[in-house]
Amino acid sequence: MEKAQYIIVENNIKKRREFYNYIMDNYKLKTYGKDEAYINNIFPFVVDFKAKKFWICDSVKLCGMAVQYKKTMTMDEFMEKMSK
Repeated sequence: MEKAQYIIVENNIKKRREFYNYIMDNYKLKTYGKDEAYINNIFPFVVDFKAKKFWICDSVKLCGMAVQYKKTMTMDEFMEKMSK
């Protein structure tokens, strides 16, 4: 079964905006909050295709666990995976 949830780490504001726009233009996912809250943020994006949601993981504990267990990816890794 293909993975349904992705945690994308990106700190560059310009790239965060590009990624946010890419997700909004290409997928029908429920969002929470204003677009600037997604872009001007230090926490990772979560793209959940199963639940059809796009959100920000702002739990330091969950983010730490995701990094520790190698469950995060970069924006470029996500884009590459989605292009296959």
